[in-house]
Amino acid sequence: METNKAVAAYIAEIFGEAVGVNAHKSEDGGKEIAVLRCANVPQEGVQSCASIGLNGTDIGLVSGGKKLRVEVVGACDVQVDVFENMVASTAYAVMDAGKCYPGFVAENVVGLYVESEMKHVLLTSPFLWNGMETMALEDRYIAWLMMVPVSEAEYAYAKKMGADALEERFAEENIDIYHLYRKSIIE
Repeated sequence: METNKAVAAYIAEIFGEAVGVNAHKSEDGGKEIAVLRCANVPQEGVQSCASIGLNGTDIGLVSGGKKLRVEVVGACDVQVDVFENMVASTAYAVMDAGKCYPGFVAENVVGLYVESEMKHVLLTSPFLWNGMETMALEDRYIAWLMMVPVSEAEYAYAKKMGADALEERFAEENIDIYHLYRKSIIE
């Protein structure tokens, strides 16, 4: 519990705005996660959300003799009222997989909630929020991974060419990562 309080305080400081935290339960009731939400961060018209509690899931990694754990963070148009649910579903996907790393794809997370070309979520290093770094706690490190919505074709491209190659294409095309209804850059 103290770890989750530290995570919440850290992310609230990074977001730098008034926040709300809501509890979420998986459909089967077997998994719980809290999601911290803040409107108009990192810019006006965008909401930022972060999981709290995913760090309790063992992903099988160790760094410097300590457990390495993760939390997920994402940003989306403030008008998408199901974005918190997408963050929770991404956390459940990590819990179910028992693994997580940059390039991990949480399948059908977007498709569960909205009708869009975007279906899945690719996890990558966070770059939208200034100062977001791996947290060093007494018994673990907690790394942050950012959610980027991807289409079926983009997911297939990442599987074939690697997540780094897809991210390079995203940078070249200057995609709007806040936009769940953007067009796929891969046909």
